[in-house]
Amino acid sequence: MEGVYGDKMEEILVTTAIGDGIWGNQRYQIALKTQRRTFWHSSGNSTRMVERYLLTLQGGDWRSFRSREERSVFIGESFSKLTLEEISEKRQTRENVVAPLQSIVDGTLSSVVFVIDYLQLCFFEYILNIYNWPTIMIDGKTVTHLDRDYNNILVALIGKSVSKCDEYWNTGVTIEFENGHAICVPIKVDDDFPSPEIAELSGPGVSFFVWEANEEPFA
Repeated sequence: MEGVYGDKMEEILVTTAIGDGIWGNQRYQIALKTQRRTFWHSSGNSTRMVERYLLTLQGGDWRSFRSREERSVFIGESFSKLTLEEISEKRQTRENVVAPLQSIVDGTLSSVVFVIDYLQLCFFEYILNIYNWPTIMIDGKTVTHLDRDYNNILVALIGKSVSKCDEYWNTGVTIEFENGHAICVPIKVDDDFPSPEIAELSGPGVSFFVWEANEEPFA
């Protein structure tokens, strides 16, 4: 890929309000947060930013919404009692978040499993299930799952370490290896794609992180 390591996707969480409320029969400590994620083009020449509006609950549960209005409607319908304190801009906390995909950087591809309708890449304790057959970049050439040598090229990556991972808005999830080969997983798919998920990552500290079909900014 043409981008540089410093161009990887960036995520910032800003806490805008805190409080507590009753949902069902239980009282929760809650926080409202704004998630800002910046994605680079693979050339490194342009970016796209996506904002989401989060409701986080004590214990680690959370909900994500595309707008403040959508979040407000959900809160109004879910909580019987609610107390919220707005946080002034000067007092707001900003948290830089490391993308879950970065967990496999410097890791080694330990196995490749071809299932009937998806691909599983294992990096020892981390597992990446891919439901949209990825392409492979080799010396500027693109190899697809329809090419005869596709399976052999993937298997040959076993034992190779991951040098870089990123999420480019034009090409999707990209995993680059020490030998210069790269696996690219497009997030943009046709409307008849059979699954709402494109890929999911699980492992220590990562609880089934999901890339959804045609989600922003990949659509």
